[in-house]
Amino acid sequence: MTDEVRPDSTRSNPTHDQTMKKLTYFTPFIAFAVTCLGADLPTFQNDVAADAWLRQNLPRFKQSCENLEKRGGYEYQSVAAVSFPGFRFNNAGKLCIDVPVDLKGTARVIRLLQNRSNAGHAARYKLLDGEVTAGKLPDPEEYVGRCMAIYWEAMGDFGSYLADLEKIVGAIPQDALQFPCVSPKVLGEVTPEQYLKMHPEIAEFLRARYLKLKSPQ
Repeated sequence: MTDEVRPDSTRSNPTHDQTMKKLTYFTPFIAFAVTCLGADLPTFQNDVAADAWLRQNLPRFKQSCENLEKRGGYEYQSVAAVSFPGFRFNNAGKLCIDVPVDLKGTARVIRLLQNRSNAGHAARYKLLDGEVTAGKLPDPEEYVGRCMAIYWEAMGDFGSYLADLEKIVGAIPQDALQFPCVSPKVLGEVTPEQYLKMHPEIAEFLRARYLKLKSPQ
């Protein structure tokens, strides 16, 4: 179930391994636009308003958000630079979903939806990080692979929310679909391992994150 809190067990679950190696989310990338682009949607004054509209219109997204609220909720923050996985916990332990401050309109809502989708699995990332800090995960490459397995599942959720959105609005402008957005088409055509080769900066970031978790200052 989406957002279920459970220890990550990619290595010991063959069915999970097979699913991660070839996900087949083939729904076309979805449309989303604001009033200024001609879509029959409101103009969102802020990220909270966009989130509220998505909840109202996308039942599966709403359920996921409610699951997160049971674990303490979340908030959006505009930041100059967003790094993988697109969310973090602040000093008070609050889940913060980052959105690039310079993104506007359609592109901003799409990125918000993607990062919120990944944040739906925050508890799993946290459990995995805990294995590193506890000395139970000695191999950084395993950490990278297991992070990507979670991420690929999260992008499957992202694809399902987009599929629901497609039923409501028209085609999305292509300039709103730039990396790091992972489309259902990409999910169906490449594996997480291939995606890391396409974007080695993600693997480098995760290795650095592993080292920081293993030897905190």
